[in-house]
Amino acid sequence: MKEKIMKRLPFIFAFYTIIILVCCIYNLLLGNTLIEIQWFLELFAFLVLYALLERVLAVINFKSDLSYTIAEFVMGYVLFLLFGYMFHWISFTPGNLLAATVLFLICSVSGVMYLNYRYKLRTKELNELLKKNQ
Repeated sequence: MKEKIMKRLPFIFAFYTIIILVCCIYNLLLGNTLIEIQWFLELFAFLVLYALLERVLAVINFKSDLSYTIAEFVMGYVLFLLFGYMFHWISFTPGNLLAATVLFLICSVSGVMYLNYRYKLRTKELNELLKKNQ
């Protein structure tokens, strides 16, 4: 159990940091300088739940990486909309929904790019270790 949690923590904290940075930049561009502390806790709960749901998706046998990625994105977006509604992150007007969707896309793509970068670094390290042991 501890090993599974330790694998998920970098994911949670990486996305947490990326989302906070993107949202802070967005808020500054709009002229908002305050973010409520409660939002940070809600965001953390969202990411923990997202990681748990992603773990459920990992058990499902998808035919391709693309189908897994689409399912993960749809699941994340639906979860985002649920949290947005429950915690009043967004008002469901077309303009606000579009802005929130764009922010969600930016955060998702940035997070996936970061995790892919980490996996490539880890793969490179493992390959180097294998070469040394030969």
